[in-house]
Amino acid sequence: MKGWYGRIPLLFWLIFLFPYLSIFFDLLDSLTFKRITDSLFVYGSYYSLPFIALAIVALRGKIDLIIVFANTLKFLIPLYLSVFYFFLFRVSNASDAILLGQAIMNNLLIPGTLFLFLPKDRKTKIQYYLGWSCILLIFIISAKIWSRSYSLVGLILLFFAAKHNKLISLSNIIISFCVFVSIYFFGLSSIFTQESLVRENSSVFDKFQLDSLIEAFSDFLNTGSFASLFFWEGNSRSQILIDAFQNFSFLDWAFGKGVFATYDSFVRRSTIEIGWAQDAFRWGLLWVFSVLIISVLSARNFFKRANLNAMELNVFFGVIVTVKTIDAFIYGVPAISFYNLIYFLGIIFFLKNMGYAKIN
Repeated sequence: MKGWYGRIPLLFWLIFLFPYLSIFFDLLDSLTFKRITDSLFVYGSYYSLPFIALAIVALRGKIDLIIVFANTLKFLIPLYLSVFYFFLFRVSNASDAILLGQAIMNNLLIPGTLFLFLPKDRKTKIQYYLGWSCILLIFIISAKIWSRSYSLVGLILLFFAAKHNKLISLSNIIISFCVFVSIYFFGLSSIFTQESLVRENSSVFDKFQLDSLIEAFSDFLNTGSFASLFFWEGNSRSQILIDAFQNFSFLDWAFGKGVFATYDSFVRRSTIEIGWAQDAFRWGLLWVFSVLIISVLSARNFFKRANLNAMELNVFFGVIVTVKTIDAFIYGVPAISFYNLIYFLGIIFFLKNMGYAKIN
């Protein structure tokens, strides 16, 4: 095959067309307008992102992705500042707070860390400080919505940003530690220990439940049983996972139960709220392991090529793919967002250039 589409391995089509093939066969059982819209927009919109990413990759030679991303963020900033106002001052309902908080982080703050991973000659001081502000706001919103998963996302982004901007080194580790301790005790600690918008008289520290985690880990070391870790007090989804997968057959484990599948856990439900588990429930372990392996290989590839200057967004794509891969083990619900589009962009760039010396 000739052209850019000829460079996309067959692996892409086998993996990313599978959810739509599964949806198509599910629709054949009962073809109604509601099932069509649910499958394409409610459940299936996330799985359309690879094809949007594919179209962007096709235009790679004609557009500057850095300019496209920067202009998109400029457009989103005023929109999500208004959302942030409602999040802080107008929202009292827990579910609304979680929804708005996640929307702000997924569509503005996580993509906004782009400014921290740009080459020096392609970022201004304002963009540099905007990038750090995005990480700080991720921590603030995570505390407000009582989210461990987004707190972890913030920590991973903080680590990579500090490393990339050469804020972490043996020569300044003592100074960095002192600054961190000062900021933590006089700044961040008040954020994480104040009441969340989700639960009264509870901070995000309460949800971390570190004491019970240490106790569960100690039991695991003493007994060698993973049950103590799985049923750790802080794992609120342990019973949900059991309920979702307890009746799986061999074919279900391999190919999943489809986008319309449900299970009984307190109520009849279809969501699991853990990214990789949700995908395994719908599409099976073969699909999950395939995408997981590609994610790990693509992140590794981007970091290896970061010093080759083959592509100015190498580090950013490597960071986002890494963050998303880890996040999906804890939360990372499959949903359409700018954050997830960037993740799939990284995957498609890796597949397109698999076996090539550099990114074109």
